[in-house]
Amino acid sequence: MPSRQTYDDIAEPYRDSKHLPFRHAIERFTGFQLLGDLRGKAVLDPASGDGIYARQFKRAGASVVTGVDVSQEMIALAEAEPPFRDDFLAQKPFTGFTASNS
Repeated sequence: MPSRQTYDDIAEPYRDSKHLPFRHAIERFTGFQLLGDLRGKAVLDPASGDGIYARQFKRAGASVVTGVDVSQEMIALAEAEPPFRDDFLAQKPFTGFTASNS
């Protein structure tokens, strides 16, 4: 299993890879098909990385989105972007963030 340091080391390239066209066509499409209507629901995004999908869940109407990742660098990228900037949550051994409509 890769170490926490490994994920910290690749945080920015990983974030950039999430914007490749195949990621949108496969990952996002499949994820939203499986999840269905998110309006008003609470969503947990495990291994959330930089929060790209957590932000999309929020835009799709989820009332609360909680992202969790083992990498401090991934979480730092996630909390740098709205809506997670002001709703950072850190817990050991994981680090996470939560966004709500409150």
